[in-house]
Amino acid sequence: MTNRDIHKNIVKILSLSLALLAVTFLVYETGGIKHVYSHSMYPIILLAGFWFGTKGGVLTSFIAGLLLGPKMPMDVATGEIQTLVNWIFRLFIFIGTGGIWGSIIDYLRSRLDMLKWASRHDPETGIGTLSLFEDHFYQLQEESLADNQIGVCLCSVENYDEIVSTFGMRSGESVMLQFTERAGKYCPEGASVFLKRMGKLVILVPDFKEDMENELAPRIRQITVDPFYVDDIPIHLELSVGLLQTNVGTGDSALELVRKATIAQVEAQCLDREYVVYTPGLQTIPKEAIALIGELRRAIDKDELYLEYQAKVTVNDHRLISAEALVRWKHPHLGIISPGAFIPYAEKSDLINPMTEWVIEQVLQQLKQWQEQGFFTKIAINISTRNLQVAGFADRLKEQLAKYTISPKSIELEVTEWTFMKDQQNVLESLEKLSQIPIFLAIDDFGTGYSSLQYINRIPGNSIKIDRSFINQIDTDPGVFQVVRAAVRVGHALGMEVVAEGVETDIQYNMVHKAQCDAVQGYYIHRPSSPEELYNQYVGKGGK
Repeated sequence: MTNRDIHKNIVKILSLSLALLAVTFLVYETGGIKHVYSHSMYPIILLAGFWFGTKGGVLTSFIAGLLLGPKMPMDVATGEIQTLVNWIFRLFIFIGTGGIWGSIIDYLRSRLDMLKWASRHDPETGIGTLSLFEDHFYQLQEESLADNQIGVCLCSVENYDEIVSTFGMRSGESVMLQFTERAGKYCPEGASVFLKRMGKLVILVPDFKEDMENELAPRIRQITVDPFYVDDIPIHLELSVGLLQTNVGTGDSALELVRKATIAQVEAQCLDREYVVYTPGLQTIPKEAIALIGELRRAIDKDELYLEYQAKVTVNDHRLISAEALVRWKHPHLGIISPGAFIPYAEKSDLINPMTEWVIEQVLQQLKQWQEQGFFTKIAINISTRNLQVAGFADRLKEQLAKYTISPKSIELEVTEWTFMKDQQNVLESLEKLSQIPIFLAIDDFGTGYSSLQYINRIPGNSIKIDRSFINQIDTDPGVFQVVRAAVRVGHALGMEVVAEGVETDIQYNMVHKAQCDAVQGYYIHRPSSPEELYNQYVGKGGK
């Protein structure tokens, strides 16, 4: 019970006492018990039961019964005294009223407390939820000085899903409970642990004056040093942690603090670090991007998207060998939207599938039109992991090629190297089906992944595209030139064509030529343009 609660109870007791005395005085001054004013005790008894429950109701009723007991005359004017039966009967009526009403209030209050508890705790583990976190935070705001420092820590168990899929939901709940108990042991005194959702916990450290990195981060790390146990099996937890230190009086809400700690945790996850301390500069998905993604489905249905094409040519004679299809969006109100504003986010959602289907349909129609004009070239289409995970993707593409009577060799699918790091087995199986159609496959952004050499010999690819980050430095850093040259040798040794993307200057072009790249793509050669412009520029120049 807090000091504030104690103060409130004292005020209530004094109020009831004064009310009891006032009614006693009223009954005596109006002539005694035989007059109706004795019933004025009932509101006080009911109020006592409401405030203090059964005990308060019974005690107040007993005092009220004594105050209107044998010392209170039946009639003040005549001096008539109450009979014993009269005042004892009234005493029992008072006590019964106070006791029954207090019991009802106690029952209702217990039910409300249960509902309140359930709304602030996880029913399976009993760990407090974000609702309880809000209560604690706002209580801190009321009781602390505005410049008092607090720490908020969001801990994400990265292998939680693996634990649940292996051992079951109960095991996951057990791990969360063990984590909560250890956090209470290792975190600073007064720290509280709350459940954001299964696998993610929030730690609130009040009155925290130490340094987050040197004080709190090592304590959090200590939680997972020893293994956790599920059915006597030791399990190691992998954590990514977001730390936030702020003043109580910043004006941020409790949930805003959790959001900021989450941003830091996601950054730690992306950077593969144990923890990251929140700073205002940390990146998150802009609200504008989320709004755009919400409109993307409509944009696809309303033909607001369109394609531009960027040529890829041979290094030696600038002969056109393919054109990459690039998605553009003409918004009815915002105008032309940069691809970087929506494509990276679409790739993280299921919307990438209908968008890729739309691109493939448009490309096949364009190829059909060009071939009817006597213009034959390949068109490259970027696809993502989600596309390759769709059941029957290769079969669907084969059917579309047959529908437009387009040769499979007219299509080149560009798959980023990162694609092979996710769901490797299914991705490789899907690529193998595509290569058997046969469709040309290109490894895009080559050199930016973790396992290039480990997987490149398993990928049924026809070409690799050296990432533009290397080309940007090829004329300024001799080491980068050697890396590009080595990548070319690896590609040629595997029988693949090697393309340098992002070539923007004459010097870069000469350097990739010197490195013996087979083809180039970039603004130096050709900027993305409409299909009509590409046709007019290259018809009769090796594209026929």
